[in-house]
Amino acid sequence: MSDHNWKAGDMALCVHDGGWNLLDGTDAEGPNAGEINTVRRVGSDPAGVIGLWFEDYPGDRPCDGYPAKSFRKIRPHAPDAEDAETIRLLKRQPEAAPC
Repeated sequence: MSDHNWKAGDMALCVHDGGWNLLDGTDAEGPNAGEINTVRRVGSDPAGVIGLWFEDYPGDRPCDGYPAKSFRKIRPHAPDAEDAETIRLLKRQPEAAPC
């Protein structure tokens, strides 16, 4: 299931394993499974297939996009109290005494 809210600057995790066919069906070099790329541009073909263009992969033709269904958006994580506790434990710092 792909996220249809892609925009330039998003981080995309490749979940595609194997060869690539671009939006026009031609074979191409492309990201490997597990690779993370920054989205440079988002578009779609006449059939409505959403395509992503990446900073690390050249090409601006309509057919140079990679199908969005082959990627998962990496959402930024805001640190929370659990993160602070994990960091404290990793650093082995004693917890402050309660007042």
